[in-house]
Amino acid sequence: MDLQGADFAMIAHGMGALGISVHTYDEMVAAFDTAKQVEGPVVIDVKIHNNRPLPAEKLQLDPATNSAAEIAAFKKRYDADILQPFSVYLNEFEVE
Repeated sequence: MDLQGADFAMIAHGMGALGISVHTYDEMVAAFDTAKQVEGPVVIDVKIHNNRPLPAEKLQLDPATNSAAEIAAFKKRYDADILQPFSVYLNEFEVE
């Protein structure tokens, strides 16, 4: 099933939840700020360009699933010192 182009924010809205589409980091920050203030379900639909030079599921950045050596090797190989796992942002914005 191909779900590319699906508007999950609109689907969430149709089901009574707050739906927010984001396309940039700044929009994501604002969406998390909004979600923290809303009572009830929130769906944040992150629109990512389909041109994936490296699939996100192959990133070795999360200390919960990768060793420090694996993370260091990944960052060195891909010159990715500034990359952080998504869990960092979930913790920063206190999303459970």
